Amino acid sequence: MTKLADLQHGALLDSPSMPEIRFQKPRPPLIVEMGVNLMQALLAGGLPVASSCKGDGVCAKCRIEIIDGKQNLSPENEREAFLRERHSIPNQRVSCQVSVLGDITVTTSSGDPDTKTA
Repeated sequence: MTKLADLQHGALLDSPSMPEIRFQKPRPPLIVEMGVNLMQALLAGGLPVASSCKGDGVCAKCRIEIIDGKQNLSPENEREAFLRERHSIPNQRVSCQVSVLGDITVTTSSGDPDTKTA
């Protein structure tokens, strides 16, 4: 199994089953394994992701806006639905609760001063 760190250094970049996480601002994309957790992929790529619960699905600070490719993410689970309703975040995804299933483009900041994301 190929590790995310290996992929960041150019291994298997031509594999069609490796989704790409692109960014709204100029920044190299991350090539990740199919089904990888979005928050973990961003952190492994050296990008800051806010979280006080360390990805346990409690704080919702890791929310991130998906600009393109929303259909390439796992469906919302019960925990994410609860967090999005509780924290009034209708247009963002809770990155610790999302798997990447295809190419996506994300914002480089959420606009929320409490949330520092890629």
